[in-house]
Amino acid sequence: MESRTIGADEIAEALGMSRAYAYKLIRRLNKEMEERGCITVPGMNLNLPRFR
Repeated sequence: MESRTIGADEIAEALGMSRAYAYKLIRRLNKEMEERGCITVPGMNLNLPRFR
């Protein structure tokens, strides 16, 4: 089964940013999702459809 998540390394490479900034971006997007009532798990992955 294909993974539906993307990690900080893949985000950093795709967007041309540092790995540290990619983690910061993931935290920000997780916070936005929590504010909308979604359940998030702290970690290093982001739902791939959300990233696109």
